[in-house]
Amino acid sequence: MEPIVTERMLLRPARMADYPAHRAMELAPDFALGPTTAHESWHRFQRMAGNWLLQGYGMFMAFNRQTHEFLGNVGLNDFRRGIDGIDGFPEAGWVFTSAAHGHGFATEGAIAAHGWFDAHFAPRRTVCIISPENMRSLRVAEKLGYRVFGEGCHLGETVVLLERIAVER
Repeated sequence: MEPIVTERMLLRPARMADYPAHRAMELAPDFALGPTTAHESWHRFQRMAGNWLLQGYGMFMAFNRQTHEFLGNVGLNDFRRGIDGIDGFPEAGWVFTSAAHGHGFATEGAIAAHGWFDAHFAPRRTVCIISPENMRSLRVAEKLGYRVFGEGCHLGETVVLLERIAVER
């Protein structure tokens, strides 16, 4: 697929050469998803790449257009988390390096990823889960049109369940 180009970013599926940057993001002490082992990180990276092959969509690798610096991951996927109300629906996600926080990259990337996804798959409903303490991500979700519909548990932690219902055209 052709990369998505935004005002400040380039989004594309993962390539093998991207793994070191992905792993470095996950090794950062303030990584949003918590500490990961090399095994967990490798499997997350493989899942990102494999979902494109199996589903035709997935998480994008996000890069700064000017510097080509890796910024994070953003997109939609089928994570099959075993959470009632979200399994079977495309799930949005975004995670960025600490250097990218607070600059609007998550919003810019998520808007572009959703635009691409909507154009190619025309989903009726998409979902996402966010920690109730993660105010930044909750604001990104709100800007994308997600609304809270419940609460769930993921990996022993409480999460807010959000949904985005497509407008009939």
